[in-house]
Amino acid sequence: MTHTRRWTAATAAVALAAGLAACGEAEKTSPKAGDDVLTNTASYGWATSKDVGALFTTGLTVSEVAQGPIIIEDVDPVLEGDVLDLDGQGVRVLNESQQGQGFQELPEWPPKAKSRQEWDLFGGLQGDGNYEVPAPVNGKPAVLHVLLGYKVLKKGRGVQRGVWVTYRHNGAQKKAFLGSYLAVCAPASEKCSKEGPKGEEK
Repeated sequence: MTHTRRWTAATAAVALAAGLAACGEAEKTSPKAGDDVLTNTASYGWATSKDVGALFTTGLTVSEVAQGPIIIEDVDPVLEGDVLDLDGQGVRVLNESQQGQGFQELPEWPPKAKSRQEWDLFGGLQGDGNYEVPAPVNGKPAVLHVLLGYKVLKKGRGVQRGVWVTYRHNGAQKKAFLGSYLAVCAPASEKCSKEGPKGEEK
């Protein structure tokens, strides 16, 4: 039996999604990012270094949802190299009370929270993979936040190019690519650089 998890509509969180996207430079990504439902085509990128065995959560991928409601069925990151292993994934909808609560990275998976109130911000980590994102309210779109848990498997360099999101809208299944760049180098003592638009390190 399939269960649908429902979420509160986002309101003022639209500014957060735009802010996260604007902070980074455009990185090498898909030229066909986003669609008429998941409208965020910006690519937010950064690089970090970690030791082998490290487990962490990234929250880089955000998108306004211009039409709805939609059901998120799957999120699948585009990875290069064999340094990173996907340990888990989840989604949530940012609502007005979560304005400013976006993040690049948190320790562990599921993300380690300091309090029950903070933990409540990370809805969508449990369930069967079907999550309902509401329709825009008063012209303001919901904001989808994708959370990905990674484990560093070995020394070297691993790259996340973005995330494919599979969703259902008006009875039809669709798939959209959301650009969100992350480079991880191991061990933690290794310097890690981002890439330019043509894949060059910088």
